Amino acid sequence: MCDKENTSIVEQMKLSPSEKVFVLLWTKKLLCVDFEGVDAIKKQIEHALQFDLISFYHHNANIWIGFHLDNFEPLHPKKLGVPISMTAFQENKAPIFFVIHVKNGIIIEIEVGTDDLSNIDINCIDLTNVEYHM
Repeated sequence: MCDKENTSIVEQMKLSPSEKVFVLLWTKKLLCVDFEGVDAIKKQIEHALQFDLISFYHHNANIWIGFHLDNFEPLHPKKLGVPISMTAFQENKAPIFFVIHVKNGIIIEIEVGTDDLSNIDINCIDLTNVEYHM
C-alpha cells in the first residue's frame, strides 16, 4: 500500500471513468492466459483498482499505466522483468504492444505502444487478433 507521501501524488492521478474502462479491458485480455504468477498479478491489479492506486498517461504513441503498490502480497515470482506481453494486430495500422513490468515481485506498469511510434487512438484498439509472449 502507498504511504502518506505517495498518496497525495496518486490522488492527483486518479483514473477517469473512461481510463478505468480501458485498464479493465486491457488487463482482462492480458491476463486471460495462464502463466506463472498470473494470480498474483490479478490480485495486485484488483487492489490497485479498488484503492485508486493507478495513474494513466497517454501521449501520442505511448500509454503508461502506473501501479503505485508498496509491499503488496502475494508477490509475483519474477522479481524483475516482464512476465507477459501481448501484441494486438490492427487492420491497416501498426500492431500495438502491451507489456507488464514487475519490480520486486510487484506490478509497476503496463506499457502500451507501437513499434513505428504512430499515434494510438485508445478508442479504436482492436483486441480480436492478439499474440501473447511469456
